[in-house]
Amino acid sequence: MSEQRLESQAVADQVQQKWSALDATFFAMQNSLYDLQSVITGLAFSLETSLSQVLHVQEIQREVAESVSLLDNRISQLTEVTHRELETINQTALAFIDTFQRKSKHEAWLINLQWLLRFVEPSLCCY
Repeated sequence: MSEQRLESQAVADQVQQKWSALDATFFAMQNSLYDLQSVITGLAFSLETSLSQVLHVQEIQREVAESVSLLDNRISQLTEVTHRELETINQTALAFIDTFQRKSKHEAWLINLQWLLRFVEPSLCCY
């Protein structure tokens, strides 16, 4: 019987060792799950923060696009107005030159006018 008892004790020891190993494995799995839960919580917070930042950046991009569009429209309007005003100035200058060329009895007046106009619009002067 003592042999049977030794075998029973050996089996009981093996069962105890396996139970202890299973308990340690279960404890390690439990810790891993807690770690995983912590990582997932941190990740969820990071994703929420990132989503908030992305939405904020999208709003800023929308505002910038609207501002650029308005600026483009204003620049186009200013360009058109400037072009019309310069055309008016050019036409007025040409009319002055024509008037003085036809009515001037002294070429000195024309030379003085041309000299003055070259500061206003250099392309109008014809020396």
